[in-house]
Amino acid sequence: MRRFLTRSIQTMSRKLSDLPVSSTFTANLTPDPVVPTVDALKDASDDMLHIPRKVKNGALFTYVIPSMRAKSRLLAYSPSCMRSLGLDESEAETEAFQKLVVGTNIDVDKCCPWSQCYGGYQFGDWAGQLGDGRVVSLCELTNPETKERYEIQVKGVGRTPYSRFADGKAVVRSSIREYLCCEALYALNIPTTRALAISTLDGVTAMRETVEPCAIVCRMAPSWIRIGTFDLPGVEGRLDTTRKLADYCLDHVLTEDFQGRGIGNRYEQLLRDVAIRNAKCVAKWQVYGFMNGVLNTDNTSILGLSIDFGPFSFMDTYNPSFTPNHDDIFLRYSYQRQPSIIIWNLAKLASALLELIGARDRVDDPQYMENLHSSSELLAEAHEYTLQAFENIAKEFLSIVREDYFQLMTARLGLPDGPTSRKHVIDALDILENHDLDYPNFFSFLTRMKVEKTDSQSSAEQLFDFCAGSFNKNNPRFRNEAVQKFQGWLDAYHQLSTEVPEATRLNNMKSVNPHFTLRNWVLEEVNKKAYEGDYDLFHKVAKMTASPFEDSWGFPKDFEDSYCYGTGPTKSQIQCSCSS
Repeated sequence: MRRFLTRSIQTMSRKLSDLPVSSTFTANLTPDPVVPTVDALKDASDDMLHIPRKVKNGALFTYVIPSMRAKSRLLAYSPSCMRSLGLDESEAETEAFQKLVVGTNIDVDKCCPWSQCYGGYQFGDWAGQLGDGRVVSLCELTNPETKERYEIQVKGVGRTPYSRFADGKAVVRSSIREYLCCEALYALNIPTTRALAISTLDGVTAMRETVEPCAIVCRMAPSWIRIGTFDLPGVEGRLDTTRKLADYCLDHVLTEDFQGRGIGNRYEQLLRDVAIRNAKCVAKWQVYGFMNGVLNTDNTSILGLSIDFGPFSFMDTYNPSFTPNHDDIFLRYSYQRQPSIIIWNLAKLASALLELIGARDRVDDPQYMENLHSSSELLAEAHEYTLQAFENIAKEFLSIVREDYFQLMTARLGLPDGPTSRKHVIDALDILENHDLDYPNFFSFLTRMKVEKTDSQSSAEQLFDFCAGSFNKNNPRFRNEAVQKFQGWLDAYHQLSTEVPEATRLNNMKSVNPHFTLRNWVLEEVNKKAYEGDYDLFHKVAKMTASPFEDSWGFPKDFEDSYCYGTGPTKSQIQCSCSS
């Protein structure tokens, strides 16, 4: 996984046709019995491929061809994704690339596309079969230099058997949000799936809140398997399918930086590895104020990647109870609950793997497994063992989240990690929360503005003004209280920061504190312009998003300052629906 997050310099840039094409997913897992082979796909009716239905017999995918056929225009591509694939950026100008990223350059005999079947617990309730309702995986491409393999998907390409009541389309609004979110998270070094490209479609619309234009996002990741993929065979009691899926993940997906080794058999180690990966991811979410907004089990990657972006948000005003999902009335997916929700989702993975983990060293003994499946006494023992194993893994998860969180948070303050610095982090967050102050601007001020050590009151006043909305700025009593708190905090901060030379400290802080944060109000502005047919702001914001630590991006200073530091009642705490 480290390779997936590292901007490796390729020794050679290649054409798309030079990349090896494969599909380990379909080669190793169970297909839909209605379309069991590529030959069957060629003879399949539209009802088999594009009409929603229940997919049976433990199938984990359906062979399917994207049904969307419309004139498309490449709106943007990700240079960092091109580098990850080992492609020269000039490939984005080719017809082959532009057909690939909308799913129209398909040779089923070379690699047949598919949509994944999975289930999920949504808002805590079992939702049954879900699956890729508007997504088709085209193939896996391998970078010949690094040997990194990426599964390439297109989103918004029409209905599949998993569309349920949806239309299989993706609107421009949500597509822009997903493309930019992937770029933002990757640039912050947060584990994430990627968006290779986004293309608009001529004349294609969909009904959401209103009639909206459509687009296609081409996405890539080492794997798109999520906890929900295990949920479906787990709930249906298909132990053979669960074992096959788990072994595939161990042999082909969780191979890079596997961290689960230790106590227990390979399935317990799988659970531990998935937990560790997700702990490291959610710790960075908390550090940078990122909120997924809909952390269902089908939106929790086994690789610990940020995945499937709907009502996401980066924190504006620091409010741990905030949820970016306006349908989340019970705040299940609020910022402060993200670690505990991931644990809840991991518990569902443990449940799906219960018999495999609980069998311990006899998991490969067919006779014992048959007896286990039918014996209430053996099942009780397996349950007890798995429960204890999960509790240990959950404790480790929380420990990793806490340690990773504080190590990066103290780095954001430019302080050496330790108990005193960690308390200073907590004290700062208390001030921000109690006085409704802006989270990104707080770190930007410390990193990029002149903080006078000799006049902490003046610095405290400036810091408050930089982080406060107009209401708080104009409330003298509120302002005086916050300034006093900041003054005491800055006095202690200056004493702690003397251990590191100021120039070194500020340079270190600049490497972890973004100058630009992709706020929801910025996305609203981008989409407003896009729906007027003006994509200039999108391209500017895309440049800032991909390089958020830069001092400048070559735009006018007032423009950059507005989009980097803009805050206020109308620009904070914007919520979205699940259609983004």
